[in-house]
Amino acid sequence: MKFELDTSGLDKLKKDLDKQIKNAERLNGEHEVSFDELFPDSFMQEYTNFENIDSFEDKSKFN
Repeated sequence: MKFELDTSGLDKLKKDLDKQIKNAERLNGEHEVSFDELFPDSFMQEYTNFENIDSFEDKSKFN
């Protein structure tokens, strides 16, 4: 009895997994993001009553 196994997709799978590992390693550690990047004007206008993060911060009681 002869048994054959198709492994043609394993190389692509390994390549994809290696890429995901590299991407995950890049995320490791500390990263800095400014408030302007985190809360762009478009986000603030759609989800708050403020034009931008600066006007939101000006009106906050933590100012």
